[in-house]
Amino acid sequence: MNEYKGGQGEIHTFRPGDLAGEYEAWAKSKGIKTHYGTSEGVMKAWDTRGRGRKIEYKPAKTREEAEKFALDNLIDPKERERVEKWNSGETAHLPPERVQQIKIISYKGIDPKVANEINKNIAKNIELGLPQPSSIIATQMRKTPNVLMSMGTDVSLRINTLSMGNMEKIKKGIQEGKELYHGKGQEMMKELEQNVNSMTPAQKKKFDSLKDAMKYSRDLVGHEIDTTPERMIEATINHEIAHTLAYRGKYGYDTPQHEEFLEGQKRIAEVTLNSDYRYKLSSYGCKAKDTGLFHYPVDKEETFAELYSAYRFHEDDNLHPEALAFFKKYLPER
Repeated sequence: MNEYKGGQGEIHTFRPGDLAGEYEAWAKSKGIKTHYGTSEGVMKAWDTRGRGRKIEYKPAKTREEAEKFALDNLIDPKERERVEKWNSGETAHLPPERVQQIKIISYKGIDPKVANEINKNIAKNIELGLPQPSSIIATQMRKTPNVLMSMGTDVSLRINTLSMGNMEKIKKGIQEGKELYHGKGQEMMKELEQNVNSMTPAQKKKFDSLKDAMKYSRDLVGHEIDTTPERMIEATINHEIAHTLAYRGKYGYDTPQHEEFLEGQKRIAEVTLNSDYRYKLSSYGCKAKDTGLFHYPVDKEETFAELYSAYRFHEDDNLHPEALAFFKKYLPER
């Protein structure tokens, strides 16, 4: 059983995964009278816990200020309370000085300008009623240096300091994308075209894969030729939050529309992949990966995340009509 503690020290318990029970326990701990009994009612009431609220965004001057703003305003209060109980020794059943402290916010290695953009976009997502992160941790992803950020179903955001540490690193990534799609990449394809008849079958297969990749308008949503670091950060945050939408929030596991939303999510990914709209979206979300030795099929969750990111930028012309209709039905606010 999990619990919330009231102002007088009283304990209100609930079973993990029971959204209605958790809301009731939380409401009682705050002295709020409630009679919500349906999932719909719980979801409406749950907005008062944090999701869907107005956040007064304040840009920070230092990394520490950015971390404090995120901890006070952006982190899921349930997770913040759980960690506070542990760090204080309450749930660890140890004196605080003997408890291994958990840090749920760390922008170490992240420039304040980048941290501010991340905070601003997460705040906007919370105002739209999207899931709040359970943690925000900056780290060096040496094994996957091309991953800018990652967020799993636990809504824990990890930021790669190697590629997102400061604005200069982000600008470098943007320039590399421009070279691939509009500079040296195009020149290289012209040279390869001239030698296609002398290629071995393996070389021809790789060439065909490269040729198909060049049909895409961009490698990722937010990585257009005229993009900015700010737009790239916003697109990345929206892409990552999309990975959580079928597991947390209004369409999470314990909601009536979960299965319907999940099926729709798969459907719009499939219709996009089976149409020329895939070339308008991005190669990351729509192209299978072929290393020559191994073939990796398209991850439809990545397709969905790219679709949502494009939708948030009002790129309606780049979305398959079914995808646009899906988002307008389930996630009209953007």
